[in-house]
Amino acid sequence: MEHHIKIKQIFKPEIIHKEFYTGGILEITQDGENILCQCSNHITIVNLENERIKQTIPPDLIEFSAKDDYDDIDDPILTFAVAKEFLASGHKSGLIKLWKWKNSELIKTWKNVDKGLLIKLAFNENTDFLASGGTKSSIRVWNINDHNRSYKLEGVEGVTSILEYHKIWNKDFIFASGNEFVIRGWRQEENGSFNLVFKLNGHFSQITKILFTFDDSYLISCSRELIVIVWDLKKKKQLRCIPMYESINSAAVLPSCLELPGFEKPICGTFVAFGGENGKIRIWDIINNKEVYVHDHNSSEKNAITHLIFNDTIKKLIEVRFDHTMFIYNLDFNFSCEKQIVGFLNEIVDVRFFGENDKYLIVAANSPDVFVFDERMNCKLLKGHTKFVMCFSISQSFPNIFVSGSKDNSIRVWMIKDDVIQCVAVGSRHTNSVLAVALSNMSRNAFILSAGEDNTMKMWELPLLKYKQCLTLNVWKTEVVHDLPVNSICVSPRDDIIATGSEDKTVKLWSRDLSLIGVLRGHRRSVWCVKFSPTDEVLLSSSGDTTLKLWSIRELTCLKTFEGQDCSVLNCSFFNNGIQFISCGNDGVVRVWSIKNNECVATLDKHSSTVWGVAVSSDESKFVTGGADSRLVLWQDTTEEARIEEIKSRQERVEQEQYLQNLIQSNELLKALQYAINLDRPLQVLKIIEHESCKEREELRKIIDELNVDQKEKLLTYVTEWNTNSKRCYIAQLLLAIVKENVNDIDLYSNINETEGCSLKG
Repeated sequence: MEHHIKIKQIFKPEIIHKEFYTGGILEITQDGENILCQCSNHITIVNLENERIKQTIPPDLIEFSAKDDYDDIDDPILTFAVAKEFLASGHKSGLIKLWKWKNSELIKTWKNVDKGLLIKLAFNENTDFLASGGTKSSIRVWNINDHNRSYKLEGVEGVTSILEYHKIWNKDFIFASGNEFVIRGWRQEENGSFNLVFKLNGHFSQITKILFTFDDSYLISCSRELIVIVWDLKKKKQLRCIPMYESINSAAVLPSCLELPGFEKPICGTFVAFGGENGKIRIWDIINNKEVYVHDHNSSEKNAITHLIFNDTIKKLIEVRFDHTMFIYNLDFNFSCEKQIVGFLNEIVDVRFFGENDKYLIVAANSPDVFVFDERMNCKLLKGHTKFVMCFSISQSFPNIFVSGSKDNSIRVWMIKDDVIQCVAVGSRHTNSVLAVALSNMSRNAFILSAGEDNTMKMWELPLLKYKQCLTLNVWKTEVVHDLPVNSICVSPRDDIIATGSEDKTVKLWSRDLSLIGVLRGHRRSVWCVKFSPTDEVLLSSSGDTTLKLWSIRELTCLKTFEGQDCSVLNCSFFNNGIQFISCGNDGVVRVWSIKNNECVATLDKHSSTVWGVAVSSDESKFVTGGADSRLVLWQDTTEEARIEEIKSRQERVEQEQYLQNLIQSNELLKALQYAINLDRPLQVLKIIEHESCKEREELRKIIDELNVDQKEKLLTYVTEWNTNSKRCYIAQLLLAIVKENVNDIDLYSNINETEGCSLKG
């Protein structure tokens, strides 16, 4: 079979899903098209429609190399503010930089004169003034057009927690608060001075958010003391104090008429959405002092809301949670959740294709939730496990289900129907974390296997599953299979043999009734992964001893050992009908191997840290890898395309050579010379110049004079090289003299002088 199947060795990353938000400030542009996020120590600009990173600030980070380390940036960005086409970034060094964010162009840079770190930045509406606040009780206002002119505002104590530029009554105001929990508001006068107009005193804890109603009549302030205060700006006093019974982190003013679930018709009022530590969006009518709607994710764990942002252009509310997950709600369609976006996946430990035509990617990423990505990389979260999900298993015989194992000592079976995935069965008989699961490959007498840190393997009955009904799985048999935790389980294509790999450095083979068949010894450290070949009676294992081994199932012997890596090999998967396999490990490099040649045929380097997961699509045209760097990389096999392109290129070269020879034989030397120069063939150019018809200087000069300036410049680059070779220096000097005789172009004259300066080497 191997003689009829070609080796695949050329792959390109079709999709690279990188982290783009790791916590901190998040802004949406006024047109609603882009989100600007803090990501480690830089800023990413993400298209809201397709969740792709458009660019970064600084711009040199737009293409992350495999070994980039964000923590090594010399001057990390601590805060930023965006308005219209401008973005201001505050850096650890105290520098403030002004950018045009659409093309990441740096306009100007200046130094903050105040001590302490920059914490907050805010533009005025016209983007001609920028306010900055830090850790040392200082608010400073900078003139963007002349950053040497600045104004210092006194009164704020300690760390600046709130800084907002807002236009009220056709005047620019700066609102700020610090450790004294007082909201101060300064009016900016036409002469550039600032007058303290507001001093709103009512909170007794840190103020987390202030916002204004659309008509600027009221200011709403949120704090960690479990209350929200509504202020009447005209009277400069409290209108009411609303008890929230939770710490409120963010809020957003919503349109005056809303369509909400549970209401037959739109309701009207002055609405504000609040989000805090309980993870619920609570919508209040602040004038009537009434909570009108609560949106709850029904999560088993409390995942605090960190940001709520409403964009009036697209009529959407963006909710950001503590785990960096974003939910986009469409307020024009009954508060429906339009999409979910994951800004940071944390450490990816396993990944699988799932669904019809591999429509979905299921990802385990140091979270109790299962992350499900569709073809556009939109994400949905499946909740059910209470601790980190560690592993998955799928089977071609059951395309509509998959199994997950978790640190909560349980396994779960998930089923998809009409693009909705639901948990339909749970098994919870393990006494420690489940590290490996496997589904049988045959539909008859189907079963599930699980193993983990309790050193046991359990065989579960796979019952007739029904959608919207969660069953309890029954254990057929339990066996202690290793002395140390079991890292991997695999079932043979005919379900007659089971393989396990463990931290005790061994691979064991078991019959279907969990009787021991044999022990495969040879690895010197933990065995991380075992996989049966889809076509041959062999087993592949990867280990922390930096090797992979191919074992004979019948003989229980090692057939081949694959070396060449200098790190632990954590995962592997057969590929290309079993004649190749893919491996990944601690060095972040993905390798593609040929079993017949016993060699690595491709190294793929797009990860910056450990790669834990690798999965091959059902048609084997692509595979996906996921690692500790929070990246998912979808690799597309382009070997055949490259071969076709090489054949076309070779055919074109043959045709070009033939055409060139025809020109020379027909004594059309000018056309031949022009054609050879245009093709960048210096050897052919030399042969044409040394042709018998060009031996006379006058004939050669006539031909060269017919060349255009670009062709003469190209010829001079060849002459420069020939001039350093003793065999070709004569012809080089002759050509140089001929070109110099009739030169009008200044750049060409400069090139001639440079060529004359080249010394003879040999």
